[in-house]
Amino acid sequence: MMALDTRHGETGKSGLPPVVARRDMTMALVIASLFASVGTFLLAAEYSLDEMWNRIHLGLYTAEVVLGVVGGAAAILLALG
Repeated sequence: MMALDTRHGETGKSGLPPVVARRDMTMALVIASLFASVGTFLLAAEYSLDEMWNRIHLGLYTAEVVLGVVGGAAAILLALG
């Protein structure tokens, strides 16, 4: 090792600590990103909040738009948790 260090001009260790990837933190970030992206898609692109409130006022609590908005909000809450 010392011969390689002298050949390539290494003077010692770097002043920076080594990069360590933590598996649990990485998995939590990936899962949170997936939940947030699904929730954002459901809330922003797929369903309308006005349409949801109209269905609720008509008593249609299990309408697709209501369940979609609730599912999107739940996915975003799971991402935050």
